[in-house]
Parts: sequence; C-alpha cells; structure tokens
Amino acid sequence: MTTEEEKNDSFADQFLDDFFAEAEEHLGVVRSTLLSLEESAEEEKKPGNLEAILRSFHTLKGLSGMVGAKEAEQLAHEMESYLRSLHDLKKNITQLGMEPLIAGTRMLEQLISMHGSNNILPDIQPILRELKASLERAENGTEENHQTTLLALKSENAQQLKNAIEKGNQAWQFEFISNPEIAKRGINVNNIRSRLQEIGELIQASPRMNPDGSIIFDFIVALKTPPDPKILANWEKDGIVCLPWSETEAVSETALATPRFLGLRWTLVVKCLGIKKYENERIGSKMIDKVC
Repeated sequence: MTTEEEKNDSFADQFLDDFFAEAEEHLGVVRSTLLSLEESAEEEKKPGNLEAILRSFHTLKGLSGMVGAKEAEQLAHEMESYLRSLHDLKKNITQLGMEPLIAGTRMLEQLISMHGSNNILPDIQPILRELKASLERAENGTEENHQTTLLALKSENAQQLKNAIEKGNQAWQFEFISNPEIAKRGINVNNIRSRLQEIGELIQASPRMNPDGSIIFDFIVALKTPPDPKILANWEKDGIVCLPWSETEAVSETALATPRFLGLRWTLVVKCLGIKKYENERIGSKMIDKVC
C-alpha cells in the first residue's frame, strides 16, 4: 500500500468515526425529546421540542446521505416528514402516534450502527407503512381509535414459536379490525385466519377490546420471509396491519387491561431506546417502575 493510499484510508476512517460520533449525538437528542413529547402527548407541543427533533432528524438524514447509508437516510427523511406533516395539520402527537417514532428511532440506531458492516440490514418498509398509516389516521381523526400493541404469547404457545424460530422463521403480529364495509365484502376473522395459515404457521390467535369498544383480533404468525409489501398493501384495505413481533416488547393481555399499563409500556419503551437509568425515574407526572 502506498503512502497516498494509507492517507486516504486514514481519512476515510476518521470520516466514519466523525459520522458515528455526530449521529450518536443527534440520536441522543431524539431519545430525550421523544420522552418529553410522550409526557405531553395529546397536549400542545412546545415549539422548542419539535424544532429540536426535526433538526436532529434532518441532520441524521444529511449525515447518512454523505456516507451512503441509504436506508438510514430514507428513514430519517420519512420520520422528519411525518412530524412536519402533523405540525402542518395542527395535529398533536397522540400516544399511538408516538409508536412509529419510537420504532423508527430504534431502527435508525440499528441502521447507523451497522453501516459499513457486511450484516444484512433490517427492512425499513414496515416502519414506513406504519408512519404513513398513522398520518392517515391523524388526517381522518381516527388515530385515537386504534392501539397497536405487541401481545405476549400464552404459555402453551411459547414452545411452538420457539421451535419455529429455531427452524429459521421470524415472528410477526397481524391485527384485524373489521367494520361494516369490510364485513359486507365477506371478510371476517375466519377468512383472515385462513389467509395467514396459507403464508405461515399460525402460533396464536386472540381477541381484545379497543378503547372505542370495537374488537381487535391479534394473530402471531411464524414466517420464513418477511411479508410481501404488495400483499400487505392490499390487506390493509381489509382491516389488517402487520408488525414484527418481539418478545422483549410484548405486553400481556392482563397488563394491558390494568391502570399501570402506561407505566409498563414506558418501561419497555425506555429499555428499547437504550436509556439505562430507568428504574424509579420520574418523567413528569409518570413514574416508571422496573418490570421484570
């Protein structure tokens, strides 16, 4: 290797080091601002918080573009656009509206940390679809009527999923919410069950109550490959949404029904965002308890 090549390699290494350091700085701003935004969800947002997180997403988009991290660049762009659109619509961020931001931040951290490695990057399309769906719900005024929650497996189904994952499958959660128009087309829970059994191994199916009194049917399915985006786009018209399922983020049906669900949810969120000092930490009026 020539002296010139060594200089170029050294410059490239330093450039990447600077990228990771600055990206982490802005991700830290995003994490702390998300906590502040969630604390005041449903309320009018402080301009400073919104400006800070918009500026950080915009910078992360630019930094990612400079180093060729295309997926991170696209995700940061879409998250920035999501927040700007809510602001332009004069819509407050609801508890539900926080979910794609939290999931997107986690994935953005993964994409940035994996840049330059030979690892297969995670698929950003499910997050982009959820951002789009959340914005549409906000535009239509229906966002508060739907709550996406990863449910915990029942004990009798845990071993079945473990066996499926050991065979190379991934776990996905599908939610089905019917309405009169969907029912009129002959689409019901049995129809959805059959569809899912055609594409993978059905691990668990269970109903739960939405805050508006409607019924949500949750299905956890083991799939060899991620769902086809084109199929999912068509299924959304039939009241079906899909999210990757994670045991560490799943919430039991019992916990979901209790008043301290919000605290439980936030403990999991804090863990997911990588904030280590979460035990007995007060955020505004909410107390985050350690959940084992």
